[in-house]
Amino acid sequence: MPRNPTQAQSEAARRNGRRSKGARTPEGRARLAEAATRHNLTGAFRLLPGEDRLAFERLRRAWHERLQPADRAEREAADALVAQIWRRQRLDVLEVRLLTAILYDQPRDGLPSLETILRYRARLDREREEVERELLALRACRPATPGRVEGRRPIRVESDTLPVPPTQDAAEDEVAALEAEEQEERGVVVPWRPRLH
Repeated sequence: MPRNPTQAQSEAARRNGRRSKGARTPEGRARLAEAATRHNLTGAFRLLPGEDRLAFERLRRAWHERLQPADRAEREAADALVAQIWRRQRLDVLEVRLLTAILYDQPRDGLPSLETILRYRARLDREREEVERELLALRACRPATPGRVEGRRPIRVESDTLPVPPTQDAAEDEVAALEAEEQEERGVVVPWRPRLH
């Protein structure tokens, strides 16, 4: 349809749209969706026939383990990131097949052109950046955990109270020092107390 259609063109498009009903049953819709899918680099993500579901699940679990999503929104963003990574791998396979066909002068039936592959690559890269930004924004909205801020060391607070007298046993001092170090590593704020030895 042209950018500025005439009145007759607009009415013809409306008449044709009213006649078109499309697939009505779930089976018919599934058939249409499969027929329209060649490489599934765009649209709703799904594994294609012949793709390794186990490898996809391993990739998904590895990214979820790495990202540690805290809620449903973060899990969905992590899944979207995994889908983008999988699609990029799919695109790499298509590119290798196309370049092999070009190099060995083989038929390129069903393969997209190199320009199309480059266009898909730019699109997938942009979409991945968007998903990564969304994931970072979601992580930034997480409620702060008490005593620990991501990427920062705990603050030592100097106590205004009187110094605590030393214990009689040096072993108890050593245990207390180790406990204080463990608390500091966990992000617990430990008041600083001078030792009086």
